[in-house]
Amino acid sequence: MNGRSGPHKSCNSAIMTTIDPNDMVIRNYSSLVALVFLIWETLVTSSDEYKYIWKHHWTPVKCIYLFCRYFSLAVQIINYVITRGPISRIPVAYTTCQTWFAFQATCTASLLCAVNVLLMLRVYALYNKDRRIAVFLANLLILDTISTVAHGYHYIKTCGFDDVCLMMSTPPIVLSFSAGNTLGHDLAEDWY
Repeated sequence: MNGRSGPHKSCNSAIMTTIDPNDMVIRNYSSLVALVFLIWETLVTSSDEYKYIWKHHWTPVKCIYLFCRYFSLAVQIINYVITRGPISRIPVAYTTCQTWFAFQATCTASLLCAVNVLLMLRVYALYNKDRRIAVFLANLLILDTISTVAHGYHYIKTCGFDDVCLMMSTPPIVLSFSAGNTLGHDLAEDWY
């Protein structure tokens, strides 16, 4: 079979594919590089973080910042452990891939939500803590969160995976969600 695993049928596709196990090696190295970069960045900026963050009193913004900073590091550590463990044996079970992608999607959505809250707090402060702005931004956040959860759920349920847990194709709903989300963030950046 020339170093490739056998044919695998996607859960939502009648197409049979042949998978290259080197895809797993690429994923493992990518995960390791991302983890090393995050650790390096954390170490390099630790003195500034101590000086500007840890020495000051606790605020909601500080809590959100620390959540973003250390949750992303924890997620990347977990992700690396998963890529070296449960999903390192070919073929990877479909439910394992689904669970792993759901974990990644949930973590990504949580971090994006936290970053959006930080940006919204800045806009709220720029508008002299106007209650109308707070209500407007809170509604945007709620709509964005509902949309993200709905699209993510549908995406995870309809996505097909190959033997090494790579997506077989991108469902059209992801493209429409990504375009809408990107447009929304571009408009928000112009407003900020």
